[in-house]
Amino acid sequence: MIRENQLTLALKKRKTAFLLSVVAGIYFFSFAFLENPLHSTISDIGRTRLPFLAIYCILIPLFNVVNFNYTLRAFRLKAPVLHRAFLISNILVGFVATTLMPDPAVGKVTTFSVLLHWLAGFGNIVFNATVVLIICCRLYRRTKSKKVKALFISGTAACIAILVVFVVMTLVLGGTQKSKNGLYEIVPVVTTGVVLFVLNHTNIISPKKMRDSEEKALKVQDTSLFTAVSHFFLAAAWLFFTFYAFVRNPVNFTISMTGLDYPLGFGVTCALISVGLSLNFILAFRRSGYKNIFTYIVAVSGSLVLMLCIAAPTTHRGDGLNLVHSVAAVAFFVLIMVAVILFCLFKRRENKLYTRIGLGMLVILALTLIVAYVMNILLEQRYGRTGLVEIIPLQYVIFFLFFENYTDAFKSENKLASSEKTKV
Repeated sequence: MIRENQLTLALKKRKTAFLLSVVAGIYFFSFAFLENPLHSTISDIGRTRLPFLAIYCILIPLFNVVNFNYTLRAFRLKAPVLHRAFLISNILVGFVATTLMPDPAVGKVTTFSVLLHWLAGFGNIVFNATVVLIICCRLYRRTKSKKVKALFISGTAACIAILVVFVVMTLVLGGTQKSKNGLYEIVPVVTTGVVLFVLNHTNIISPKKMRDSEEKALKVQDTSLFTAVSHFFLAAAWLFFTFYAFVRNPVNFTISMTGLDYPLGFGVTCALISVGLSLNFILAFRRSGYKNIFTYIVAVSGSLVLMLCIAAPTTHRGDGLNLVHSVAAVAFFVLIMVAVILFCLFKRRENKLYTRIGLGMLVILALTLIVAYVMNILLEQRYGRTGLVEIIPLQYVIFFLFFENYTDAFKSENKLASSEKTKV
């Protein structure tokens, strides 16, 4: 069972949330005002600056999650439903905005893709502001502070006003195609950021001395920033990969083949998988006291080698670029699976499940290599390729790391080993 509010309890210091607030704020205002916000939305700006949009769709959700969790922890608020919904929403918006957003290079814009983009993108922005204002209202009811009341009323009024204008522009004026306005997005985003910043990094509710005493009182097990960031990136990697792998029929299309139509989505997915697996391998090894340098190298280098697939995308022309891409993809899967097998071999005495997981990973590794060899070499790709050789092993590894790092599913049967792990 996952530890209650683990991500909420994962930030020890306000400095990290503050630094992320500054970086996200500077980036947001630099990006959102590259063009006239009265005539261009954030998506419009991103269509010609896709790399900047990808950074935006990662940096802003990360700011939201980190600062929202800090607010819950610092003021000892319990909101498990809002907490989980907020996390899922902020991870999802990055996927939709970068992967399924209409790509001008492809020119395949469908009603579904536009509708999904609006529901996820604008819906996420409105949802964030709503959740943060609810938390602000709860703090006002607790403290009866006039400053908190003013913050809540002004933020709510701004969001309602811009939503009313949006509805009028959409329904009365017949849509927003001829009357796009970036203020629909900027106002709720700014409201969310300002409320979180004021609550977390000013003395509007509690003076600094009181906040510092709370910091000392809230030190609990597994509250490192590294754990929080690892959790976030593993969840993001799983969500991005799972959705992206099914954009095309995975039986007939690999994620690389899908990347021919969605290059940015492919790049973001591979980057998140590389970072997410690297961080969580290190976290699993550190929590278990596993210090085998060879396995560290295999796990981290194997996770990061996937980045080569971004630098050398598949071309389906049989040239050198395609060869580098194929070799990097095979190396990625082989190395991360070997890392899991070696780690399970180390942990086999703590719980019998590790032996079964290691054997299962060994079987999947063998089948993956056999299928890849038959499809790509013996059959010379004449009958196509299948994404199942990517989906199955990668899902296996991600779920293993999740249960290892964030649940007690593999609780040690050895009491001595279990007590030592608790101290890590």
